[in-house]
Amino acid sequence: MQLSQFPNVSKLAEPTSSYNCHNYAWVKRTGGNSFWLNSPGDDAFWNDNSYIQTINNGEGELRISYQGDHSAVSIGNSNLADSKWGSWGLYRHAITDVPASYLPNSTLTYYKKNDIIGPIQSCPNETYSIQNLPSGFTVTWSATGSIGITGSNTANPVSTTSLYNGTGVLTATITTTCGQTITTTKSITPLVIEGPSALCENSRYTIANLPVGATTTWSVTSGYVYSYGNYPNGTASISSYDNNYADLNNTSDGWVTIQANITTSCGNKTLTKHLMAGLPPWDANMYVTYSQGYGYSFNVNALTYPGATSCEWYLDGILMDPSTNCFGATLDVPFGSAYYNYFQYTYYGNHTITAIAHTACGDVTVEHQFNTNSNYFAISPNPADEELVVSTHKNNEDVVLTAESQKIYEKFKNKNKLESENFLVKLLNDKGEILSSGNMFNGKITINTKSIPNGIYFLHVLAGKEVIKKQILISHK
Repeated sequence: MQLSQFPNVSKLAEPTSSYNCHNYAWVKRTGGNSFWLNSPGDDAFWNDNSYIQTINNGEGELRISYQGDHSAVSIGNSNLADSKWGSWGLYRHAITDVPASYLPNSTLTYYKKNDIIGPIQSCPNETYSIQNLPSGFTVTWSATGSIGITGSNTANPVSTTSLYNGTGVLTATITTTCGQTITTTKSITPLVIEGPSALCENSRYTIANLPVGATTTWSVTSGYVYSYGNYPNGTASISSYDNNYADLNNTSDGWVTIQANITTSCGNKTLTKHLMAGLPPWDANMYVTYSQGYGYSFNVNALTYPGATSCEWYLDGILMDPSTNCFGATLDVPFGSAYYNYFQYTYYGNHTITAIAHTACGDVTVEHQFNTNSNYFAISPNPADEELVVSTHKNNEDVVLTAESQKIYEKFKNKNKLESENFLVKLLNDKGEILSSGNMFNGKITINTKSIPNGIYFLHVLAGKEVIKKQILISHK
């Protein structure tokens, strides 16, 4: 056999004669020892009910028996399998991409581990079993999560206890008369309402694997106390329903809550699911920080829009990074980069953050304006001799905008226009005493320092709720 005949096969292990296909599929794959297992030795694994015949439904690892005396292990929900080819290597391949002698016709038989029999959703007290356990085989049970074992953990069936509707995993370890162990598990999952968290126009909500005999009463109410953001209470109606589903129609945008009251033979359970109906406005509550150094840096934080799958962020129309986050983004503009010239001209002024949230129901856009003017003041000279001039920063008229920067500026020039502010300015000594005080006029104030002794002083500018503090040196010539 030439491996070149199988270009789509991947080698997983080097050739060896220490084990063969049957050993790998039925023994070695589950942690057993390596040896050469000849047919019909592999028949024992389904004859003793360790494995039972099934169909290839893509669920978990299945054992495959080929008519041409070959065994393989399927790889989950795919058309691939792992198998040892005689004394050749261990390969991953399409299930039917094997040497012709292994598959003289299309006959394949699939086997799965003998399942644990019992409900997926556990009542407070349940029993589980391995059916048709062969004589001489033993089973040891263990459990995790909210599932516990009562009585003997080697009984078959085994008794369990649980927090109703809890989550856990029940494991059965079967030991054969030859000492081989086979492990099979069963996940105990809670009952939940399944369906989209965004109710656009209408959607179906379901409950999978309801216990036998359970009945469900559905209802929908307006509102939900969301942890982040202020959103309206929406409304929705139930158009049709059964025990395991309810169809909802959106009648007004905002939060709604669907509820299922389930009655079972072992108690009652109430399930809820909170939904955002439609596309109410985004309460982003944005907060922007910014700084100037070798370049310019902006960072925005926001509250994520409920149900958003991805977002886009722009500062004055410039894409921020990473744009897909829904809780904020950044824009770093180092010296010499594409947008440095634009911010060199417009940094001190009004800017606009635009955020777009993409949801299953459509897009929601929100804008946030912020101003950097109040956080910067030109102070000169420093050191001061006879006077000290404090002024709001003006756009740098000496900067010549590039064509790209000019285009951005023209689009946002109304939002970026600086307005003079009459901020209160105080000059204090190291004892906190006010030596001079006054308001700017048209964004400027001149403080007479002739009579103030040499030394270090402190300038306070009251800009709205902020107090901008600067250290001043007075030095008379």
